Amino acid sequence: SACRDASALTFLVGSDGACDYNTVQAAINGAASNPGPDGIRLANNASYTQQALTIGTQDLVIEGGYANCGSATPTGITTINGAGGAAAPVCRISGSGVRDLGNLTIRGGDSSGANYGGGIQFSGSGELVLRNVGVSNNTSSYGGGIFFNGSGGPAVLTIETNTVILNN
Repeated sequence: SACRDASALTFLVGSDGACDYNTVQAAINGAASNPGPDGIRLANNASYTQQALTIGTQDLVIEGGYANCGSATPTGITTINGAGGAAAPVCRISGSGVRDLGNLTIRGGDSSGANYGGGIQFSGSGELVLRNVGVSNNTSSYGGGIFFNGSGGPAVLTIETNTVILNN
């Protein structure tokens, strides 16, 4: 239908006036309500702490490293830190879709119980792409850094350039 052909949107997260949201989860939720693939850009003028993000069925690119929400290109890395928050993965991904993460450090996840995966818990189908991502200093009984479980269809984890998974 024509509704499914909606154009992709880019949601800007940070602390300046050009930003659409000041939390990553609010931008994820906003993108989920827009049909089709979307992008989220994270500005380094905000701090992303006590994070326990949830991504459902959607095609989504989350890219960090922007100086502010008006920046056209990333110039660094954005840290998404789960320390001090819920005993949960920093990023929990379920359902289907292509999720592309870039220019991020994912750290401080401390999942417990059935929340496998300290840094990233993937339990779904589609693809998870990590590009220029550090997954470090996360803890969990299973998959301290990444717990990847394909369910509901084919699932692929793609680890691209400059991605490091260590000290989990």
